[in-house]
Amino acid sequence: MRIGLDIATYSLGEKTDLILFLSEDTDLVPALKLARREGVEVRVIKLPNSKISPELMMHVDGSITIPWPTM
Repeated sequence: MRIGLDIATYSLGEKTDLILFLSEDTDLVPALKLARREGVEVRVIKLPNSKISPELMMHVDGSITIPWPTM
C-alpha cells in the first residue's frame, strides 16, 4: 500500500515525470492509472522469464527487460 501512496503523492505533486517499478502486484493499478492521468510516464521493469499480468500491462506505458544472471 505504501508504494501506491508514494506513486500518487509524487504524481499529484508534479515531482516526477517518470516512474519505474519492479513489481507484478496488480494492487498498484489504481495508483498507476492516477499517475498516467497526471501525465507521468509509467514503465514496469521485467526480469527474464517474469510474467507480468495483462491487467497490469494495460496501465503502464511499456516495459523494460533487464538481464539477470542465472544460477
